Amino acid sequence: MGVRKDLKRARQRTDLAVRTKVETVRDEHGVIREARTAPLAPPAPTGSTADIPYTNAVEAPDAVVLRRRQGATWRPVTAAAFASEVTAVAKGLIAAGLEPGGRVAVMSRTRYEWTVLDFAIWAAGGQSVPIYATSSAEQVEWIVRDSGARFVVTETAENADTVTTGTARHQDPPHIWQLESQGLAQLKELGRDLPDEEVTKRRTSLTPATVATICYTSGTTGKPKGCVLTHANLYAEAANTVELLHPIFKEVTRQTASTLLF
Repeated sequence: MGVRKDLKRARQRTDLAVRTKVETVRDEHGVIREARTAPLAPPAPTGSTADIPYTNAVEAPDAVVLRRRQGATWRPVTAAAFASEVTAVAKGLIAAGLEPGGRVAVMSRTRYEWTVLDFAIWAAGGQSVPIYATSSAEQVEWIVRDSGARFVVTETAENADTVTTGTARHQDPPHIWQLESQGLAQLKELGRDLPDEEVTKRRTSLTPATVATICYTSGTTGKPKGCVLTHANLYAEAANTVELLHPIFKEVTRQTASTLLF
């Protein structure tokens, strides 16, 4: 899977107004109960979202795909550098014992390292389990137990304490890495001697139907409920967004593209 070719194809679209017509289904009181529209992009027949960093690295290795803040400056991250970092972290997860289909929970606010982790977990054949950074120990306990996550990556020491407290009575508590305590660096070191080919083997075995992530609800009305999303689900979101919003993707106008995380 990749998105750069999708961007180029999207520039040629002239029929979006017709293709994005929304159909609604109303009940007897006129209340809209369902809204649907035909997909703008075809489903991916092969591969997974784990392929995207590597596709970008081959097609445009020197293109700046992200900028990460370090101190008071913003450092550019090229497609090649990002793919390399994803591989290094994926090797660490494999060395730590992550098996294909295994779950890794991530308790953090949105940040660069989360993006690396998501792709690394997928490249290692795993499934990511996001946890709100504000979740209570009780909520964390349930999500970790219900998902079967054996590993948790937290952002702060406070998050790590919440996970430790919540899973203290688990028969096999998860292993925890902390981003603000060099968690990614520790993973990279752990997998340093593992060949890159192990990551490639796991990544290329994934299909669109492979589970990518389990997203839990906030739990405000009861225990959080997990929604299972496949790589096909995630790719459909990205590909259809490109088709619909291609004018704002400035790559197609040969201007510098950027990514906004919020």
